[in-house]
Formats: sequence, structure tokens, C-alpha cells
Amino acid sequence: GVHDLARGTGRADIRLYPLVFVPGGLQPVDLSPAAAAILRNASGKVSLEGAVEWPGRDVPPDNPLTLTVEDLAFTGSLGTVSGLTGAVGLSSIDPITTLDGQVLTATGIDVGVPIAEPAVTFHLDRDLNLVLERVTARFADGRVHTEDVTIPLTSNDPVSMVLDVDRVDAGRLADVTELDGLTASGSLTGRLPLVWDFEEGLSVRQAQLSAVNPGGTVKYRPESPPAALQDAGEEVSLLMQAVRNLVYERFDLEVNGRPGEPFDIKLRVRGANPDLFDGYPVALNVTLTGRLDEMFLNARRTLGLSDVLRRKLEARTGG
Repeated sequence: GVHDLARGTGRADIRLYPLVFVPGGLQPVDLSPAAAAILRNASGKVSLEGAVEWPGRDVPPDNPLTLTVEDLAFTGSLGTVSGLTGAVGLSSIDPITTLDGQVLTATGIDVGVPIAEPAVTFHLDRDLNLVLERVTARFADGRVHTEDVTIPLTSNDPVSMVLDVDRVDAGRLADVTELDGLTASGSLTGRLPLVWDFEEGLSVRQAQLSAVNPGGTVKYRPESPPAALQDAGEEVSLLMQAVRNLVYERFDLEVNGRPGEPFDIKLRVRGANPDLFDGYPVALNVTLTGRLDEMFLNARRTLGLSDVLRRKLEARTGG
């Protein structure tokens, strides 16, 4: 580096040789205690290279200070990240800002459900807002993406975003639920408006997913049905029969919920079970409210069956 005492100007070329994080060895917390909350059990390589100038322009545009990460993996407050890779060009170091259009990719993120191949285009502005210009990822053999999300790094203000969902596989979603005996096929498309509150957690606001033509199947065949569904009345019994082999033409799902309050899930299905009433059309409208472990208890009160199917049942049972 060089500094002109008379003019009070200078420039430094910086190269930070790679820091290699290893489980049981060097960790981000060894460099900064603040990193402990977001970078735990880290592995991978981080390096820094470029130039800074003073006063005025902190980083020359022809040779921006570049932070490079290679195959970085870590566990944070939101989940586990693996294979994080990319080069981030800094435009200022006081405050820290970046050029627009920075890109980071990863092999996967696990936030309770697996998200594959996420790619983030972003920048960090002078107000210390992390601006997600575009985020894309693979999920359940489909795609999800969102744009123009601002995350304030100096406050705990809620963060809003809308995830656009394109052709996610219903079978993979059924696998994620880990509900014994549940299988499905078909594709779902829709929008997931989300609000993340750093203190309260995740809210879902009028999320809507609908099946893509030509529909698919839902099969729920547990070896032992949950206790709440046993001897729960004729409507629930009929529902259980219908979903043992339900071929649907229409499948609409709506979800609303806030932290600390019951979640509402509305399900509308139109289709038929070829093994039930000779494949006569079935219309199911189910509203589940409350904690997940209470939802089956509410099914009996909120289950709606088509009038045609109800008449069929009454005819078979003598009314």
C-alpha cells in the first residue's frame, strides 16, 4: 500500500489468504463472537482480495474488494446450508456495501424441509439492508422463486415475501409430511405469501396452491389410523374410504396462520374413488383449524361432503 502524506490520500492492495474452517478446528466464532449465532459447525474456505482507497471512494470500481467463499457449509438459526459458493464484490467497507447483482449459490438448504440448488442475487445497501433481488431454488421437483425482498440488518422489523411455486410434486410434499400411509401424485402451482418475524416466527398469509391439469391421486392408507379418526362418525369414515384411492381432477389448498394462533387449512378436492360407489364423483371440502396435532380432531366438525355423495351414503345405510 501507499499513502501520500501531503495529499492525505492512499491506496492498499489487500489479499487475505484463505481461511479454512474445519469442524473441531478453526470456526467463525474464533474470529468474531457475533458469528456464533449464524455460523456454527462450519466447513469450507473463505478468502478476500482487492483494493481500497482513501479518502472518499472506499473501493475502486476497477478492482473491487472481493470476498470469495468456496463450498462453505454451516448451521444457523434458520437451518443448515451446504455448498455455499460465490464471489461478492464490496463497494465500500465503512459502511459495508456491495455492488448490485451479487450472486451466491448453494447445494442445498434445510429449514425443516429440503431446498435444493438455491441461487441468490442480492446487494447490501448503505442503510445495511440486505436486498434480495431474486431468489430461486428447486423444491419437491418443482421451482420456487421470489424477488425484491428487503431484510434490515440493523433492526428486527418483520420481513415480507411472496414465494411463487411452480409445479412442485405432490408426492414429494406427501413425503415431507412424514404422515404414515400417505402417498400422492400430480403437480401443484401457486403463491405463498410469508412474513418472518425474528421474535415470533413465520406467518402464512392466504397461501394458495392448486393442482395442475390433468390432476393426480391422493392415497391415505395408514396401517393404524390415528386415534382421533377411529369411531369418529360416518362422515369421517366416508372420508377415510374416499381417500384410500382418490383420483382428483381439482385440488385447491389455502393456508393462513400466525405465530401463537391456530393455523387454518382449507382443502377442496373434486374427483372420484374408483373403488367407492362405482367411481361416482366425490366433492370434499375440509377445513382444519388449530395446532397440527389437533387438526384431525376438528375434521369431523368441519368436513363437508357433496350432497350427491351424502344421498348415496344414506341410500346404502337406510337413511
